[in-house]
Formats: sequence, structure tokens, C-alpha cells
Amino acid sequence: MTLHIGKLAASPIGRIFVAANHKYIISIGLVDTRSKFLSEIGKPAGGLNLAIPPTGNPIIRQCLHQLKEYLHGERIVFDLPVDWSGMTGFQFNVLKETFNIPFGQVLTYGEIARRIGNPNAARAVGRVEATNPLPILIPCHRVIGADGKLHGYGGRGGIQTKAWLLHHEGVHLNAS
Repeated sequence: MTLHIGKLAASPIGRIFVAANHKYIISIGLVDTRSKFLSEIGKPAGGLNLAIPPTGNPIIRQCLHQLKEYLHGERIVFDLPVDWSGMTGFQFNVLKETFNIPFGQVLTYGEIARRIGNPNAARAVGRVEATNPLPILIPCHRVIGADGKLHGYGGRGGIQTKAWLLHHEGVHLNAS
């Protein structure tokens, strides 16, 4: 399988890397370097088709274009093929529920746990959100604590990035 890598060199939240195969978006990384992104997705740099700029992969081009539109207030819904394989059933259920949170709205970790039929799993939901392979696209920034505050964010900038994304969507909450 060939893995293509693309990036937004500059955005309001810094560099964003995207990995895709010929069919699906595999990963989005809010990190500073390609090597950091590759280590996060568990891929060595050798032997990959690195399309930067993403001239060879239409899915990468489409993803980068939609991310730009979102970050500039021109898009509220993503229309991209996502790779859901390789997830446990629990991870899939959590991230699919997260994927369905509308722009400008939030749910708590506990609400997600209840919606997937596991009401005592709020902490486990938090662990899944912390390892979300497709931040922004699967909007884990829209998941907050039961106290109505922001708790953690795995991408660069942590809670400040989460707050920026929510503010960008018109949601105003306090960081913890």
C-alpha cells in the first residue's frame, strides 16, 4: 500500500499533515514536522510516496482544500472518505458518534458514552478521543467535560487549539 502525505504549511492552528492511501484519509496530524507525523502514525519515512505538495493523490488534495475552507470559515461539513478500519468496536462507536456532532455544538464525554450504550465509560471515551487519528475531520474538539469546560486535546497547542477550534465554530467555553 502506498501512503501519500500532504500538508498545509500554514493555518491559524499551525501546520497540518494528512496521510491517505488511494481510497481513504488515514490520519491527520497537528504537528510541526513530517517526521513527527510519520512517527505518530507508526510509519518509517523510507519507501513512502510523499506527495508534498499533494500532486499525486486527489484525496489528499480534496482533504487539504476542505481543511482550508473549514479554517477560513467557508465549510462546516466535511465530505471525505475516512478509513474506519483497524479500530475496535468501541473506538469506532465513539469516533462515529463524535463524527456526527454538528458544527458549533458540543457533547460531553459522558453523553457520548450514554449514546453508544455504555453510560459508565466516560473516561474510556476520553482515551479514545485523545488518540483520534483524524482530528478536525472527526471533531473531538467538540467533546467537553461534564463540568462544561475543556479538558485536554491531543493536537499541537492542546487546550488552546481546542478552544480556538470551538471559538471558530461559535462555541465559547472556559478552559480548565
